Amino acid sequence: GLLALVTENRRVEDELVLSGERLLLANRTAAEVNGRRVAEVITLRDRTELFGAIRELDSQRSLTDTLRAQAHEFSNHLHVIQGLVELGRPDDAVAFIERIGGGGRVLSGGSLSLVHDPTLAALLLAKAAVARERGVTITLDASSEVTDGGDDLLTVMGNLVDNAVDAVGHGGQVVVHVRSTPGLPVVVRVDDDGPGIPVADRSKVFDVGVTAKREDGGPHGRGIGLALVARIAHRRDGHAQISRSPLGGARLEVVLGTADDRAPAGESVRAP
Repeated sequence: GLLALVTENRRVEDELVLSGERLLLANRTAAEVNGRRVAEVITLRDRTELFGAIRELDSQRSLTDTLRAQAHEFSNHLHVIQGLVELGRPDDAVAFIERIGGGGRVLSGGSLSLVHDPTLAALLLAKAAVARERGVTITLDASSEVTDGGDDLLTVMGNLVDNAVDAVGHGGQVVVHVRSTPGLPVVVRVDDDGPGIPVADRSKVFDVGVTAKREDGGPHGRGIGLALVARIAHRRDGHAQISRSPLGGARLEVVLGTADDRAPAGESVRAP
């Protein structure tokens, strides 16, 4: 963090630092006069909104690619139905429609009618659409219920789902449980069937700069998402923890207390 940046005697070049919930780009260089070091110069540039915009742009590009692929898939399905009808096989056409109808849902499991917050429902649909194109299934647990959303919930949900999808890879499964009702703590639980996180490493996962993403993952904000989640949970008098999932991978659970759903002045963040 910032304290280490000030106290450590080392050169720093474009290093990401999380201060509160702000994402800063730090540089540290020596100031010399006549070949003698007289001071250390530290510069900090706020990149919170920039990195949020980059992640949002990446998500929009992925969603656009997903919709393009789905449109192509839908066109192929229509051609099959048309062919069956022209061949005088209406029963086969009906059976085909029923088969693709069940498997064509982007988000499986519990109905999105359980999520009354439109922004959170849209986030889940977008994440599920992108995940499906990567061969990952996102399931909404039927016990979920959301009557009251908020920016903190969007940020936590987006980062936990991204982390799980990255962890499982093609053919993986992610199960999301979320409960957010007025007057009660918010609970977000994301299970996956990936490789999991060793017990010895679990205490480090929420540290800045620690990431379990594959090397071919996106370059923006690596090792920042889960650290940000932990800081939001702390601000909301809650907690973030990791355990073994019933699916065999990792379970990340975040509880947000009933504190005000607003970051301190100057520390607002965008959901991924």
